Amino acid sequence: MMKAEINNHQKRESFMKKYIKYTLPALFALTVLPATAQQLGSPDEPFTMSSMISGMGDTLLYIVLGISLLMLLMVTYVYFAVLRLRNKVLSESDPSYAAKVPQSTLGLIFHVNPITTDKERMLDHQYDDIQELDNPIPRWFMVLFYSTVVFGVIYWINYHVLDSGKLQNAEYVAQMEQAKQDYELYLKTAGDKINAETVTLLTDKDGIAKGLELFAKNCVACHGKQAEGTNIAPNLTDEYWIHGGGVKNVFKTITDGVELKGMKSWKKEFSPVQIQQIASYVLSLQGSKPANAKEPQGEKWTEGQTAPAAPADSTAKDTAKTTLTSMR
Repeated sequence: MMKAEINNHQKRESFMKKYIKYTLPALFALTVLPATAQQLGSPDEPFTMSSMISGMGDTLLYIVLGISLLMLLMVTYVYFAVLRLRNKVLSESDPSYAAKVPQSTLGLIFHVNPITTDKERMLDHQYDDIQELDNPIPRWFMVLFYSTVVFGVIYWINYHVLDSGKLQNAEYVAQMEQAKQDYELYLKTAGDKINAETVTLLTDKDGIAKGLELFAKNCVACHGKQAEGTNIAPNLTDEYWIHGGGVKNVFKTITDGVELKGMKSWKKEFSPVQIQQIASYVLSLQGSKPANAKEPQGEKWTEGQTAPAAPADSTAKDTAKTTLTSMR
């Protein structure tokens, strides 16, 4: 009868240990999932715990998880309390069983052998009167140890042999490149926020370089390779402007065009950001004095000056017959 009762208790103990072993890590994993919100989310639709469970808000979900964790801890505490009480009762009726019962709750959790069994586990050999116990390392520790070894081997092969994974420096470079691409995409989609009133002059090398690239592909036919002007378009490198200088006026001229003089509107071909880049590049040429520069046209521009209502072209006689005109 006593053996059958012990076997039943041992089965219940095994079940409870498995319950605690797998349920507690699962609940813990649920509580740490929000830490990955920044990785899984996006600026427009950030990751939230409620996205995992339809119809449940974050607050309610955390309350449920908190209650579940508290109940698990209470069940765990009651389980080990009952286990110690059982061991005490069985030990009183069976001295051999009492010698094998751990003396503390930690001993029950980590399978630590009680001190009373030291004599049974004593090895025959000794050195300098130092005796050794047959006390193997706990299974949970060995599982943890070998798991780290396997992880280390996989990490080494992945990152240092096959190079299929990115180390921290490479990951940083990739993230910066992705951020740059995302920023460029944002500029293309949010470029409509830039207009003739809000546009600002770009001074960074990247913006000027992109303006140069666009100018070289689309504007040199009329304005020349160095914006020196041609027989159909004025010089863009001096202080004189037909339709007003400054980034706002140049931006407006490129955007709307000058239909009366043959310059088309570029707002369908270029985004506001690209027009800003072209205007900034053009203004960066001020005072460059290229070879074969065309004579000044229009009025001398000073910052803060109001753009003329109508073109004031001093060389209108020379340009009246042209079909294309300048952005100036």
